[in-house]
Amino acid sequence: MGTEIKEAEIGNFEEYPSKTFRARVGCDVVYITILFKDHTIFKLILHHNKDLKCSRTMFDDLNKQTTFQTRRDLNQTIKDLIKPNEQYACEECNIFVKRAIKQNKLAGYTCGDAMARVLLKERDK
Repeated sequence: MGTEIKEAEIGNFEEYPSKTFRARVGCDVVYITILFKDHTIFKLILHHNKDLKCSRTMFDDLNKQTTFQTRRDLNQTIKDLIKPNEQYACEECNIFVKRAIKQNKLAGYTCGDAMARVLLKERDK
């Protein structure tokens, strides 16, 4: 499984405290990192690996859009990204994802849904 994360992919953010979450999505496992600055969310990073089906461009756009929106309004970001049920799932969504969600494990119907669930977990801690 291609889960090795290279520093070049995420930049040099060593000066910021961070948390990385592992979430199940349809085609693989994704790692989502939240970077904090002054105790607020500064940046979100959805790490891309070779097993994921979507393009790197899609991931970069999702990272930028989610980071920007979260800086403005965390609750609205969660509302916009979270998917209420499997009818909104990407075509790679499978029984393992559905089972993980029903068991309240960290998983998402889409990568954006997984990011929203990470934000929700962080907000409600």
